[in-house]
Amino acid sequence: MVVLAAATTALDSITQKSLVAFAIAIAAFPRIVEGFSGDGFRIAHPRLLIALAAILLFTAAQAITLPVIGTVSSDAYNTGVFLVVFGALVIAFEVLLHYANNGTRIRILAGLILAVGLVTAVVGLFGRFVPEFQSLILGPGSGHGAGFGQFPNRNHFALLLEMAVGLLLGLLIGGRHPGWKKLVGLMLLAVMVMGVVASSSRGGMVSVAAIFVFAVFVRVLAAQNTIVEGASTNGKSKAGARGRIGKIAVAAGLSAAVGLLIWAGIAFVGGDYVATRFERVDEELLQAEPGRVNRNAIWQSTLALIREKPLLGSGFGAYAEAIPRFDGSSGRFHLEQAHNDYLEILAGGGAVGFMLFGVFGALAAIRITRNLRESDPVRRQYHLGAAAGIVGVLVHSFVDFGLHVMVNALVFTVMIVIATAQWETDSKALPRTVSR
Repeated sequence: MVVLAAATTALDSITQKSLVAFAIAIAAFPRIVEGFSGDGFRIAHPRLLIALAAILLFTAAQAITLPVIGTVSSDAYNTGVFLVVFGALVIAFEVLLHYANNGTRIRILAGLILAVGLVTAVVGLFGRFVPEFQSLILGPGSGHGAGFGQFPNRNHFALLLEMAVGLLLGLLIGGRHPGWKKLVGLMLLAVMVMGVVASSSRGGMVSVAAIFVFAVFVRVLAAQNTIVEGASTNGKSKAGARGRIGKIAVAAGLSAAVGLLIWAGIAFVGGDYVATRFERVDEELLQAEPGRVNRNAIWQSTLALIREKPLLGSGFGAYAEAIPRFDGSSGRFHLEQAHNDYLEILAGGGAVGFMLFGVFGALAAIRITRNLRESDPVRRQYHLGAAAGIVGVLVHSFVDFGLHVMVNALVFTVMIVIATAQWETDSKALPRTVSR
């Protein structure tokens, strides 16, 4: 499914989404047969699935005509499309959670994400230096445009790589590996980070820095906890509130230093073009002028839409139909996304929809936090990598809409599965730790 989504990214959006949703339905059929042929259909992690089911029910209610309220959605058709696509992702989530119950399967999922990320990075880098190749993928005129790799939008390319970067970084620093594996991993990590830098996606570069900061912070904190636990077994620990604050301060300081180094490296490698891109951030985010469209203007229009329908929203997937009345460009630009997924959730679902997504996020965060405290380093490295990739997406989503792209949404689903799954350690399936 992930490979199909990655290979068809350049297709028309609705065509690609239909193909991937159909593939998910086929892949889920054995799960359905297995569920009903046994002792009963048992849902994997029911709390998470109940939260997602509530979002689906709310979306369905937006698309139909209700007594007194009428039709909530400004575009019932596209709300229905959202319902089908999101429903397919929920099905994929449940199926993957059900089958991701041992080390071999988790390793396969992680390897698939890394392979897709690496191939995407190579395609993007090659297209960056050979415009004819880029034009071959996306069509004439795309060699020097906003498209990058197989993506029509450079930011969506960067968002996919962010997840692979986070996953690989977690594997590298979260566990112990032989020297040659570390060297190969660092080389692959460098290729994918270079892909993000080459795409010139400002949100992507900021998100990569955030990934490094988060991963180092969690890893250092976990290492200190291990040391303290070891000391406490010998009766030498006096850990308390002051000790916890000290550990957090050390972890924060080291992670901030790493973040600054990564940021300096990005600026050095990216050169003048990247520096110029960031110099224009204030024009994009801080200055809103009548008749001119930038992110600030789009966000102001989106806030106006939210204020009009604060409770139930204008319908998930209906943004393009609902926003023109608040567009300050006098119709010169056709707005289709809010360029901020959090604002778009508020615009589409109102306070109710935003709360439902928040409940799922909170439940997932609780489970991920528990998994990050895992004592087994083999399992913990996968949880850390997936969590780091998720953090990158959450940061990038403040300024873009990369999860609207099917391959990104599907890979994000897999990342949540890896971060929240609980499985038995399979020493033969997962990378073995080695002692120094």
